[in-house]
Amino acid sequence: AWMVGDDEGDEREVTHVRLCMFPDGGIARFRLYGVVVPVFPSASEEGEGRQEVELSAATMGGLVVRASGEHFGSRASNLLLPGRGVDMGGGWETKRSREPGHVDWVIVRLGAKGKVNRVVVDTAFYRGNFPRAMRVHALEMGEGTPPEAHDERWREVVGLQELGPDKEHEYRMGADEGLRNVERVAYTHLKLTIVPDGGVKRFRVFGTRAS
Repeated sequence: AWMVGDDEGDEREVTHVRLCMFPDGGIARFRLYGVVVPVFPSASEEGEGRQEVELSAATMGGLVVRASGEHFGSRASNLLLPGRGVDMGGGWETKRSREPGHVDWVIVRLGAKGKVNRVVVDTAFYRGNFPRAMRVHALEMGEGTPPEAHDERWREVVGLQELGPDKEHEYRMGADEGLRNVERVAYTHLKLTIVPDGGVKRFRVFGTRAS
């Protein structure tokens, strides 16, 4: 592995990287690690109402900063990938627990601080191992150490809701089982809690960037 740039503090943003191989041969994988720099619509494109974007998407800078566990080799970061995947292998699944009151959780830092309009919890391909229920919390904080799961600043934005198999569950403002505590407030982090455990394919947070 090699560092890209002159030193560890190099914060240049790049869009393309060229790999040169000398003199010839085969390469199995070429991986680049870093921080996604999202490209948001310009102010003129967004207009007065601001354009809705998927604030949580990995392609927009969304990042999983903490998770209670990752089982079967499934990474929590899969929750933020594009699309719905092709099987259970592309989601986040936690191991079964017999402990009373057990829950699992994942904390996502949004690509930009924003006002949340809707949340989608997708259980695609999880037909016998989806969570029984879930809830979502949010908070706003600055740069630094990611929030803990039990931070007192978390505010519930989606109350406890039952989940079903192989389905996109969407929660909006104004719906009977929708969002709360999201009007006139912007958040930087959201926490998905599943009850008691199981598999979730995608966790999507849509909204508009804070001014």
